[in-house]
Amino acid sequence: MTLARKLMIAFGSLALLVLLTAGLGLRAAGVSNDAFAGYVAGAAHRMALANHVIALVDERALAARNLLLTTDPKEMAAARDDALKAQAGIDAELQKLVTSAQTAPDPKVRELVGSIAAVEAKYAVVAKDIVQRAMAGDRDGALARLRTDCHPLLDALQQASDAYLQYSMQRATEESSRADAAHASARLWLLALLVPRSLNQALGA
Repeated sequence: MTLARKLMIAFGSLALLVLLTAGLGLRAAGVSNDAFAGYVAGAAHRMALANHVIALVDERALAARNLLLTTDPKEMAAARDDALKAQAGIDAELQKLVTSAQTAPDPKVRELVGSIAAVEAKYAVVAKDIVQRAMAGDRDGALARLRTDCHPLLDALQQASDAYLQYSMQRATEESSRADAAHASARLWLLALLVPRSLNQALGA
């Protein structure tokens, strides 16, 4: 075989390898984009919902406190409405969170979200009772429930939410590291393909 023919074959092989590399690169980019879209639609969405639930819980607690700090009927009615509005938001956002968690492939996610929902179910009953007692004029009873039941449940809800958010961040970091490692491995493999031994021999190396 002449040198010219060897060079033609060599450069033809190189062109095919470049096309192969480009095709594999596009496929890898598509897989990476799908994974990112899945993360945004799943884990990131659930974390945003959990943070929103906690923010609404804080708003409900603030409304209950304001209700007990005034005796003005208009201010009490406004605080009650704020507490009810926050409760409605909590119910809606928590339901979205629970529904989304049911689609998560990781059973730990469902477990941690279930813990948030379980604590909130108890806390909602106490919050509602505090508002009702305050509006009925039973301020002492409302304050007693606030100290005895509300504060411990608020702490428990915060702990449950923190556990879920920390786990989600840990998993996100692990998934990102695995993706980076897989990308680096694929890149090295493709680079190795670009200069095969047969090509070196054909070029006279």
